[in-house]
Amino acid sequence: MAFSAAGLESDSAENELRRLESGPHASPVWVNEIFSGTHNRALIGNTLIFSVDQTEEGGGWDTAVGLARDHQYTVSELPSDAAICFNFDLNLTTGQSGSWWVGPKISVNWAAMTDAPSSGDWYENYIVEMASQSPSELEANLFEYFDPVFLGETEINGATYRHIKLRYQQWWQYWSIRQDYRESGVLDIWPILDAWTGIPRDLLFDGVKANIETHGPVSGNGSIRSEQSIPFAESFYQSMCSL
Repeated sequence: MAFSAAGLESDSAENELRRLESGPHASPVWVNEIFSGTHNRALIGNTLIFSVDQTEEGGGWDTAVGLARDHQYTVSELPSDAAICFNFDLNLTTGQSGSWWVGPKISVNWAAMTDAPSSGDWYENYIVEMASQSPSELEANLFEYFDPVFLGETEINGATYRHIKLRYQQWWQYWSIRQDYRESGVLDIWPILDAWTGIPRDLLFDGVKANIETHGPVSGNGSIRSEQSIPFAESFYQSMCSL
């Protein structure tokens, strides 16, 4: 499905968090300092519509849709049935050095950090459900550019996920790469957290978002929808995913 950029809000500010809200849902955006091009968004309920056209080899951009309300969970207190339901409808092309990946993104301890993300106590974590590269190519790139640790693989929601831990700049990243890509589905949160054994369980669980991140020349448009079965601050609760 193709989406028109007409009517979308321009994310003109670089290196500045711009947050859209629609009911209980929110959409942040991040742009790195060498991004060159345009990026636009609109949030309607739990659906984020976006367009992007970035041309610089090292340019980076990401956006997502998740719940807007604060919560008080540590990682250990996250409900055992926590899950995210997502749908990605994408129309993207990449240049020679361009790439993108989509899937749930989890942060831990961001909200507790006064100088985040400059501290090593913050964890930025990607679950890759689909990407412009194959699962093996994506994993090979992580091992080429970083010094990661392979944490093994597990069967989650009907597919194999391979888990990797690495140090990115001054904070930690965990990656879980699904070996059988999909555009939509349900992901249980705890099997992923169980694989990320190095994350302290007493830190704040900052939430999960359906996320897209691009790197290098990427252009096109698409939509992201997200629902969650996580109660946040006794407010929004979706008992089961229906996307």
